[in-house]
Amino acid sequence: MKKILLFVLMLVLGSFSFAENVVITSIQPLYSLTSYLTKGTDIKVYTPFGSDISMTMSKESIREEGFNLAVAKKAQAVVDIAKIWPEDVIYGKARMNKINIVEIDASHPYDEKMTTLFFSDYSNGKVNPYIWTGSKNLVRMVNIIGRDLIRLYPQNKAKIEKNITKFTADLLKIENEANEKLLAVGDAEVISLSENLQYFLNDMNIYTEYVDYDSVNAQNIAKLIKDKGIKVIVSDRWLKKDAIKALKEAGGEFVVINTLDIPMDKDGKMDPEAILKAFKENTDNLIEALSK
Repeated sequence: MKKILLFVLMLVLGSFSFAENVVITSIQPLYSLTSYLTKGTDIKVYTPFGSDISMTMSKESIREEGFNLAVAKKAQAVVDIAKIWPEDVIYGKARMNKINIVEIDASHPYDEKMTTLFFSDYSNGKVNPYIWTGSKNLVRMVNIIGRDLIRLYPQNKAKIEKNITKFTADLLKIENEANEKLLAVGDAEVISLSENLQYFLNDMNIYTEYVDYDSVNAQNIAKLIKDKGIKVIVSDRWLKKDAIKALKEAGGEFVVINTLDIPMDKDGKMDPEAILKAFKENTDNLIEALSK
């Protein structure tokens, strides 16, 4: 009898030993943040999407008949931002596969002792979901995700805490270098054609005047920068080539800010380091335009 009990105990312990630690994410920013936090741990970060599915198309992809999230059966958690962006429906799909899977909402700290995120509203009153484009929110998001990962995987506590510290230091280094360069710029001001960029521009302390994207064309862009007295135009999507040409001929500059709506590609998959890469590229490109 003792031998049988010992055998059963060994089987149970063995099943725990060989169980995978899996966390599911959907959109590029969360995949990247969670990947940073789990470096050097035994936690695998999984996204069902490749680099060809945009953030705004993820909901439709998840609801397609052939969408498979069977990996949820062996996962312990899903990282999303459903509180601020209801289009992030990955957790509901995961829960259909596993009733006790945990939701980690990177936009909402359930711990009252943690600092809440800063939210901006669009002109239509809806909340802007592009929270990761601002440095202050990024630091808070990484702490929200990290804290819950530590509670789920306490054996990885030291590694996760180290990764939180390193990510924060790397982010602030980029921001501090950008701020130093901005001091050398005369007027740090832009015309923005997208309200999605609120967090990024606010945290960079850039004076911003918003103009509707669809109202700008090659015929009026020179007059626009003259009337506003601002030479740099930013957006999260490209203007037509003739409009950009007319802008440059009028002495202006155009900068596309990458919100990671479309994932960064790395061998056909989402780039796990995209979040800091995009932040640095965005700050570098903006400062270069402001310096001309």
